[in-house]
Amino acid sequence: MPTFLLIGAGRSGTTSVYHYLAQHPEIYMSPVKEPNFFAYEASALESAPDWADEYPIKTIEEYESLFVGVTGEKAIGEASPRYLRAPGAAERILQHLPGARIIAILRDPVERAFSAYFKYVGEGTETREFTAAIRDEERGIRRALPYGCHHYLDIGFYHRHLSRYYERFHPDQIQIHLYEDLKRSSIEVLRRIHQFVGVDERFVSDTRVRYNVSGIPKSRIFHAFTRGGPLTRRLRRRLPGWMIGSAYSGIMRRAAENVRKPALAAGLRAELVELYREDVSKLEDLIGRDLSCWSMKKARA
Repeated sequence: MPTFLLIGAGRSGTTSVYHYLAQHPEIYMSPVKEPNFFAYEASALESAPDWADEYPIKTIEEYESLFVGVTGEKAIGEASPRYLRAPGAAERILQHLPGARIIAILRDPVERAFSAYFKYVGEGTETREFTAAIRDEERGIRRALPYGCHHYLDIGFYHRHLSRYYERFHPDQIQIHLYEDLKRSSIEVLRRIHQFVGVDERFVSDTRVRYNVSGIPKSRIFHAFTRGGPLTRRLRRRLPGWMIGSAYSGIMRRAAENVRKPALAAGLRAELVELYREDVSKLEDLIGRDLSCWSMKKARA
């Protein structure tokens, strides 16, 4: 069973970190990225059965089977960003993995929401303008969807969500990184994670590829082939191990080059910065980091 979990936040570099950690010879990462087991709620899917594929692992037996390939690695992990927000996830993790290390990577919540929007636009599951999408969320139109699906704003209230973990796990079991740190020095972030999960921190991963970059596709055909929604995700989950490696990295590098990233209107950004202000202030106290840089940026997908 896992010794550590990467719980999010989505659109904050978790996919890249998952692949970087998988390179370490002393780390075993679940072959299914985002098993979402501890976020699974059958009742939540009754109102949105089309999202069932987002929860590929539904029983403890299926979850345990993800780790039968462990061959003596010192650290065992998986990455499911839905764990950050999903009510009940922290309690389920504590029940099954009380000694697990919890890792979160946080991004400016306004940038994160804008990036998530373009992810769904690229997949073809979002057709509204960003302003209309967040207004609908504010009115509660999307609340019937499973946790993490098209909830652009709520996920960014990091203090609210992380508090559940700090209430249930010892602070020494939780490590927080910022997306800005990952962009500036991914090697240093990985060194700290390696140390945190108990493996050789001197190992250096190949971090040249950025995975799961969002934006408006320049070529929708190429985008559909590489990251075009539920069908493509199912195919990637079933790819044999020998196909995951340099070929996949090359595809992801081309995919990142295939998107353009529009800017968020200054007025809307200012509105969203104000929306998150109180939560960000509390988050600064919770994790001991100065987050003033978040309010000064121009949001990019």
